[in-house]
Amino acid sequence: MTGAEEHPGPEHRVPDGSEAPPRADLVPESHPPPVTFERQMLSSTVRWVWFAGYLIPALMTTMIALQLDIFLLPTRTGLVTTATLAAAIGLAIWRTTSRYRNWSWELDETELIIDRGVVFKLTRIVPRVRVQHVDLSSGPIDRLFGLRQVSIYTAGTREADASIPGLTSERAEALRQALIARPPTTP
Repeated sequence: MTGAEEHPGPEHRVPDGSEAPPRADLVPESHPPPVTFERQMLSSTVRWVWFAGYLIPALMTTMIALQLDIFLLPTRTGLVTTATLAAAIGLAIWRTTSRYRNWSWELDETELIIDRGVVFKLTRIVPRVRVQHVDLSSGPIDRLFGLRQVSIYTAGTREADASIPGLTSERAEALRQALIARPPTTP
């Protein structure tokens, strides 16, 4: 055997030392196919939802700047208000795009992997065998854009162990079905 050849791992060996059939042969016919085994991004529409959420504090900050312009500054040119509004909208755009670029998830046969975070990176791994139930939810702005959030609850926790926002309804339902389906087990 050369170094370039793959060495079968312990999961491919049977007690007599011969190689077991590949895992795909062990999956029953009735088992639903996985959503995907590739890294997935959120729906691009979620950027509008996040941007709208960031605009609310931006407008509140601009209102404070407007009060400064009117009541405290002698010139009343509106320069502080204009600069604050421009900076707040620029920050909202940056936060939205960077958050979107740094959010991804992947589902395979054994686990769900979620990567997110701009400044502080977080990788959350949820073993599929620990999934107890999966909720789909959406707020009013999410529904306006046709998006849903998938919340995953695992054994031994009261709150959602992980959640994936910004999925289309079809994709969220497919992910929910894949997560609640029992993953294949090795004999």
